[in-house]
Amino acid sequence: MNITAKLHKAELKPPVVVVSPNTYQAGGKHVGGKYMPPNPNQIDWVTTGGLVVDNTSTGDYLIQGQNLQFFGDTGTLDRMINFAASNNRLLFIDGCNLRAKDHIVYGSQGAARIRFRNTNIFRLPTAVTDEANMRVCDKDGLTWASFENCYLEGGGGFRVGGVANGYYRCTANRAVSLDGRRTNATKKPVQLQLFQVAGGSNLDMLSEWNDSYNHPDNSRVEDNQNFYHGTYASGLVRFNRVDGAYMNPRALYDLNGDGYAGGGLINEGSDNLRIEDNFVVRCSNYGVAIAGGTNSALRRNRVVNGIHYREGVNQGKIIIDVGKALYSLGGSGNVVQDNKLASMYFPPANKTKPEAQWAYQQRNDWDVDQTKNTATGNTFLSAPNTYSTSNGGYFITKADEDACLDAWEALRASNNVLVGPKA
Repeated sequence: MNITAKLHKAELKPPVVVVSPNTYQAGGKHVGGKYMPPNPNQIDWVTTGGLVVDNTSTGDYLIQGQNLQFFGDTGTLDRMINFAASNNRLLFIDGCNLRAKDHIVYGSQGAARIRFRNTNIFRLPTAVTDEANMRVCDKDGLTWASFENCYLEGGGGFRVGGVANGYYRCTANRAVSLDGRRTNATKKPVQLQLFQVAGGSNLDMLSEWNDSYNHPDNSRVEDNQNFYHGTYASGLVRFNRVDGAYMNPRALYDLNGDGYAGGGLINEGSDNLRIEDNFVVRCSNYGVAIAGGTNSALRRNRVVNGIHYREGVNQGKIIIDVGKALYSLGGSGNVVQDNKLASMYFPPANKTKPEAQWAYQQRNDWDVDQTKNTATGNTFLSAPNTYSTSNGGYFITKADEDACLDAWEALRASNNVLVGPKA
C-alpha cells in the first residue's frame, strides 16, 4: 500500500520567469537555468542584493538547479528572496543548494503559491547583535504551498500564514538542528519550527514522513511542528519522526509566554486536526500535544522521553524538566487513543540535590482532561517507578529511545519512502 498522498499538480503558468544568476535584474526578471544534481561546493551566485519576486510578471517563477549563497548585509539581516507577489503566482524552487543568514523566502500578506522540492538549505552564521538565523519560508497569504524532499540545517523551516481554503503539504523533508538561538546568548531564542501553519480556515493540510534531528549543543527549537489556531477540512500529521527538542537553559523560557518550547508535534488551538502514527523521542517539554484544540485526535503515536542527555557536552547529565510524553488540555471533543508513552522526570523538590541523592523518579507520561475529552487504549512503557541500581539507575534507557527511532525507520523502508533530496 502506498500511503504517501499524491500532491496536487502545481503547473507553471506562462509566461514562466526562469531565474538565473547570470541575468539578475531588479524586479525578478531572469532567463536561463536548468536542473542539476545538488553540488554544495559550487557557488553560482554570491550577492548581498537579494531577489524580488513581485507582480511584474503575469506568469510563474522557476529557480531550478542553482547554487545560491546570500550574505544578507553588513548591519541587519535580510532575505534572499522577497516574495512580494500577490496575484497568486507560483514560485517554484527545485533542485537547488541555498545558503543564507536570514529568511530564504519572506513576504508580506498577499495571495501566492510556493513550492520547494529537492533542495538543500544551509544556514550561514550571523554576527548581527541579538539576531538569529530565521526560516526557509515565512509568508502570510499563501493559498497553496508544498515543501517536498528538502534538507535543512540550522535556522528554522517552513511557516505559512493560513488563509481560507489553503492547501499545504510538508512531506519527506529532513531537518538537522533547528536553531533559534540569538547571537546574544542571554536573549530568549526565536520560536522556530520545521513546519508551522498559523491560522486559516477550511484548510487541506498534510504533514508526513518528515525527519527532525536536533543536537542538544547545536539547536533550540520551539516545536518541531506547530499548528496554530486553524480549522481544518482535512488536517493530518502522520509518520513523522522527531529526535530531540531542547529548551535549556530553562531560565530563558517564560512559561506564560512560551509554554511549548522544546516540544515535538502540537495542535495549538486548532479544530479537526489529527496527529497520528508519529515517533518522538528526547523532548524536554512534550512529545505530542493538544493545547486548547477541539474535535481533534492524538492516535497511535509513540513517545519515549528519557532524562539524560545522550550526546554532546552534557552527555550523561540530567535534562531538567523533561516534559510529558502526551497532553491534551484546555480543549474539548478530542480523542486520545492507542498511544504508546514513556516519560520521566525528577520531582521539583529534588532539583537542587546531587544526582546520587535522588532516591526516586516519577512517571510523567501524560495529562488528559477526561471530563471533556476521550482517552482509550493508551499504554505505557512497562518499567519500575522507583530508582534502581540494578538496572543502571534509570528505567528509560538510550536503547528504549533508539527502539522508537528504529521502528520509524523500518516503517519508512517498508513503504519505500525517500526522505530528503532525490538524486
